[in-house]
Amino acid sequence: YNGLHGNISKTTNAYAGTGALRWEYELPATTDPNQFYTSIRFDLGETKDLSSYDKLSLRLYRHAGNFPQDLLYLKFYTANLADPNVKAEAWIDRADCVVEPSEEWSEWQIELSDLRGYQGQGTASQEDLTDIRYILIGTGTSNLTGAKLGTIDIDELTLIKNPTCSGR
Repeated sequence: YNGLHGNISKTTNAYAGTGALRWEYELPATTDPNQFYTSIRFDLGETKDLSSYDKLSLRLYRHAGNFPQDLLYLKFYTANLADPNVKAEAWIDRADCVVEPSEEWSEWQIELSDLRGYQGQGTASQEDLTDIRYILIGTGTSNLTGAKLGTIDIDELTLIKNPTCSGR
């Protein structure tokens, strides 16, 4: 977790199974653009080659009362977590991204071929996914005139390979 205030815990509010990750975050009012975003980090345990996968899917449960943010994002990092080592990004960039749908599980399915480059510049390639160690999920806003807080439950982060047909 790399926010100023927040909590990560296990919850029984799971999409599948008996537990999910609960992320409670708070972004205090600030004029420092380095504090406009917050994220949590999933460690894959070792560097992985994700280039053979077609999609990434995760389930999100947005709690009622979340303050609107401009952006919900995933970032794919190498073993070095410095920003230039962001290999690819996926964004939901709309004002209700952490608000709707509220109080129900929804699926965020990402075509890995549609990933953006660092800071949304260009398009990431399959080569960019050959040495991924961390996946960050984060949120933020370009306007922190007031504190922004919320709770999101996360479950079922899954990498998907589409089946191939043999043509017979």
